[in-house]
Amino acid sequence: MTKGVHRVPAGSKRGRQMVSRGRAQFPGFLLDDPRAEEQRAWNDQVEAKRRAKEAKHG
Repeated sequence: MTKGVHRVPAGSKRGRQMVSRGRAQFPGFLLDDPRAEEQRAWNDQVEAKRRAKEAKHG
């Protein structure tokens, strides 16, 4: 039980870090960069995975 309680904040924190790091790598002036679109797709993927995991653990 305690393991589950510990795992949820750790997982969401890691997800937030990844997303913010991705945004930091591709600031506004690089939005026309083709890699920015790639990064956005990756961030969406990470977010979707995290949401699915959180929903599963309820």
